[in-house]
Amino acid sequence: MKPKALDKIVKSDVYSFVKQTLDMWSFIKFSYSKFHIDDRIWLANNNLRYGKYPRFGGFHHESEAEFVVAAHWIVHVEKSVCYFDDTIANEGEPQVERYMRMLELYEPMKELIEVRTLGPNEILALLNCGAPYHKISFLNDQNSNETDPQRTIQRQQKAVGN
Repeated sequence: MKPKALDKIVKSDVYSFVKQTLDMWSFIKFSYSKFHIDDRIWLANNNLRYGKYPRFGGFHHESEAEFVVAAHWIVHVEKSVCYFDDTIANEGEPQVERYMRMLELYEPMKELIEVRTLGPNEILALLNCGAPYHKISFLNDQNSNETDPQRTIQRQQKAVGN
């Protein structure tokens, strides 16, 4: 539920979206913190967008200002999410669409929170479905000529289920 203090600044749907996004990233970071070194190396070698480790990219400080305000409130005032040393407004490009794609894939995974952490393949699928399509790596298929983004995401979703 959105705090009254944000009523005139942030719409309820923006607040909810940012809260879900930050919760997802908290779980990604928590899961990553539990990885064995071999899993961290594997993810670093297969993770095209984020490099060595998963990092929350924040929101664009100009075009997504409302999202930045909501994120700042959730992280620094409510303190209701963990694992946020990163800045929340540091990207040079808008991020909302990317996070929407990630949340769509994450939704069924969220039920696992009480049972286990995310594995390397699941985190890679989340990161890749959130990446711009030209940066998507193809899970378990280095020779793929797949160019249809929707089919790529569907294949990644199947890979998550192992």
